[in-house]
Amino acid sequence: FGSSNTFEKTMQRVLKTGQRLPSRAALTLQRSRHAQNLRCSFGSVGHIGQSNMLGLQNAPLLTGNHRAKGMVPCFETSLSNYATRQQQISHDHSSRMHSTAATAAIEEDTSAKTASTADATPSFKSTPDRKYEFFQNVEITPDGVAVVRIDCSGKSVNTISFAMADEAKVMWEAEIHSNEDIKAVVFLSAKPNMFIAGADIFDLQAVEDKQDLVTIIEDSLTFFQRMKSKGVPLVCGIDGPALGGGLEWALWCDYRVCSDSDKVKLGLPEVKLGLLPGFGGTQNLHPLVGLQNAMDMMLTGKEVRAPKAKKMGLVDAVVAPQSLESVTIQSALDLATGKLKPKRKPKSWMNRALEDTSLGRKLIWNQVEKMVKKNTQGNYPSPGAIIQCVKYGLEHPKDKYTNERKQFANLAATPESESLIGIFDGMNQLKKHDFGDTGDIKVQQVAVMGAGLVRMICNWVYPNELGGWWILEWRCEFIMWRYTAVLSAIFLPHVCNTSTHVAASLTPTKKSLPLSCFAHVHPLPWSITPGIPSLLIFYFASFRSASFPSDQFHSNPLRRCHLQMGAGIAQVSAERGYNVLLKDRNDESVARGMSHVHKSWDQKKKRKRMTMFERNINASNLVGLSDQNPSWHRHFENTDLVIEAVFEDLQVKKDLLANVEEITGDHCVFATNTSAIPIRDIAAGSRRPQNVIGMHYFSPVPKMPLLEIIPHEGTSDAAKAAALQVGMKQGKTCIFVKDVPGFYVNRCLGPFLVEVSALLKDGAGLEDLDRSMVKFGMPVGPITLADEVGIDVTSHVASFLSKADLGSRMDGGDVGLMSKMIEKGWLGKKSGQGFYTYNGKKKTINNEAKAYVNQFVDTKLDLSMADMQDRLVTRLVNEAAKCLEDEIIANPTVGDIGMVFGTGFAPFRGGPFRYIDQQGVGNFVDKMNRLADKHGHQFEPCQLLKDYASIDKKFHN
Repeated sequence: FGSSNTFEKTMQRVLKTGQRLPSRAALTLQRSRHAQNLRCSFGSVGHIGQSNMLGLQNAPLLTGNHRAKGMVPCFETSLSNYATRQQQISHDHSSRMHSTAATAAIEEDTSAKTASTADATPSFKSTPDRKYEFFQNVEITPDGVAVVRIDCSGKSVNTISFAMADEAKVMWEAEIHSNEDIKAVVFLSAKPNMFIAGADIFDLQAVEDKQDLVTIIEDSLTFFQRMKSKGVPLVCGIDGPALGGGLEWALWCDYRVCSDSDKVKLGLPEVKLGLLPGFGGTQNLHPLVGLQNAMDMMLTGKEVRAPKAKKMGLVDAVVAPQSLESVTIQSALDLATGKLKPKRKPKSWMNRALEDTSLGRKLIWNQVEKMVKKNTQGNYPSPGAIIQCVKYGLEHPKDKYTNERKQFANLAATPESESLIGIFDGMNQLKKHDFGDTGDIKVQQVAVMGAGLVRMICNWVYPNELGGWWILEWRCEFIMWRYTAVLSAIFLPHVCNTSTHVAASLTPTKKSLPLSCFAHVHPLPWSITPGIPSLLIFYFASFRSASFPSDQFHSNPLRRCHLQMGAGIAQVSAERGYNVLLKDRNDESVARGMSHVHKSWDQKKKRKRMTMFERNINASNLVGLSDQNPSWHRHFENTDLVIEAVFEDLQVKKDLLANVEEITGDHCVFATNTSAIPIRDIAAGSRRPQNVIGMHYFSPVPKMPLLEIIPHEGTSDAAKAAALQVGMKQGKTCIFVKDVPGFYVNRCLGPFLVEVSALLKDGAGLEDLDRSMVKFGMPVGPITLADEVGIDVTSHVASFLSKADLGSRMDGGDVGLMSKMIEKGWLGKKSGQGFYTYNGKKKTINNEAKAYVNQFVDTKLDLSMADMQDRLVTRLVNEAAKCLEDEIIANPTVGDIGMVFGTGFAPFRGGPFRYIDQQGVGNFVDKMNRLADKHGHQFEPCQLLKDYASIDKKFHN
């Protein structure tokens, strides 16, 4: 039984269930069934990384179309009373150990788990009408075809649990194996739009010694081999997800029929949980679809639809859903009588040369291993284990299944798998809430205010008579409710590195402002003190071209920046079936937003991610409106939720809220997409403050999966439930966050960004910073991240948080260096230049920016990669822990999910709180104390971390 600890826990479970002491394998099965009655499929694992596991390090660029790809799981999760009680006992014990002010943050809310126990599936009782818990009674047709209908009792999906595997053996032996009249066997799902969604991941979690999985998997594999030994055709009919263990079940069959329903998806996504297909998938897939296709499916975890599955040979026939059962049964009968022979897709001569020769396979393995190394940075062990299993199986066919299950058990024991499963589990926990029903708020129509903005920027540098330079910057912004042109003039003497910005705004009389709108700039009387930035007060004399001598000024090329936040929100809403109103100030603005959405759909159709029918349905869900449409008020009368995505200005948002409240019903929820303004300030003075809530989307909306929902103190539960309902239907992973500056994700990024500037001042190279964090497991480094987000946006966030309530935690660096980059027009990728220079898809270091940053170096330290990682990660993780201490987030699970999906925090580390658990909270606190001694008080660990370290408590049990 292993250690005495394990033995004691084993005996507790045996005594608790009142059963006799079973065999080791059976004991493991019982332990899993009684400790956690969590029926959930890792076949339908959520979208943790990009569209593939090898892109897990690209988490901040997570695609938002994962629901369209069928990668959002459907399940119910519940805890047994016993497991809940054990957690409560542990909680009570730990609570008594704390006496500091942070104790409240340490205490975990177990009410949601306790409530979930009421939903636990009652014990199954066999009756003549229903003999089995996981199968309907076996039917045998007059022609001798046995029809097995998979139907996990009390569950919305079919999953392969340990209990189901045991019952399948009993059912097979009792009903089928010894029956000589059975000529063929058909497997169908009794649930609509379903086959088998995968294996039960929480059975796996309940096995304490992961090496026990070798025996458990061997028992399951024996069942499949027993099925084959009967010597009759095995046929499955698939009318929904066949993922993970579900597809592996199908691979053991001789013939596969699937419907052309859009619910059908086939795949082996175990890699996304740090695992591999353990029921023969690594050995049975490639003989059907070819080595290259098989490796692509297993290493990326991608799902394929029915047409592609037929084309690649994964299924043998595709039929209409109404015909699936009859065609499957007839196919089984025809296979038994010899009328039908499975036809395998012949390989091309090129694929035969690559896949069926030793030299060709060597080339494939070299390319695959090279790609895996590049994309995982060696941080994910499962891709390498999958490659090993396939290679070993080809070289040692007799032991291929034995090797596969050993590799599976080894992976299940890794911290990477534990972290990825924790993310998956956390995603599903966040779908539950205790807000009750949405009441009168039944969201069917969503309005989005603000289609997006277009900003154009152009700079001129002009020498002046005092030996300095005038920098003239022209900006034209098209924003809902605002249409402004701004001309800024800055005087930069040779001896000064700072500048003063003065801008004038005007409302143009024309619909557009060409560059030729500049007049002569006439300075008024002014005086100057050498070495101090001076101010040019200017005015527009006339709308005619500025006459700067061409040989005396330099101009940055015109930069045109599209920010389509509102259009993105409208897109994901329309794709999920909502009636969507996209509203902006004029027809031109609406047209830009609509064009952005339609182009996105056209690209999806081109890439075969969307059919023309689906595109047209989505387009019919979207209606564009502007102030120029007299009827727009009438459209808004039936709106249930309004999401504003307008300019970040408090008064603009308050005016918009007042306008919306006048024309919408009392039930309508107003959601603001602000990234900084307190929700309570927006709600102040409104007619219905209880219906005001924050919904902070991340850009680009269709790709970023996280949504922060921010209620203020007066937000009603019905409004919270409505916001959650809409966010989940949009395909977002939603977290609730307290109404504080920066909310959660941006708040955590504040100290991180400050430390980036501190490292630059200490002589860290731009590329070195990027490499260090990519090696840690981030999708991109902090320098690339700043360029991707925009230097201006990054600077705004850092500056805003520096003035907020974070105090000394924002010390140690100087984010002001980015403001100078903004003045130079280096805004990042969107302007073609930032820390890097962008030429199409090519990215090179911006030598001018590099030289500029070097001016800020105070002391050139000899910084190793570990030094940079420690300083950046500790600042980020400590702020996450401080957010938990201050109750900005409800629990560590919310914190982990928010960081992984909002910043790309290394998924294989499970988020900041699992990372601390793996490091050991005491070790982490010691590391921060050492950094504080060396670099300053900004590294002081928060009180919550100190309290956890004092009792060696983990954030996740």
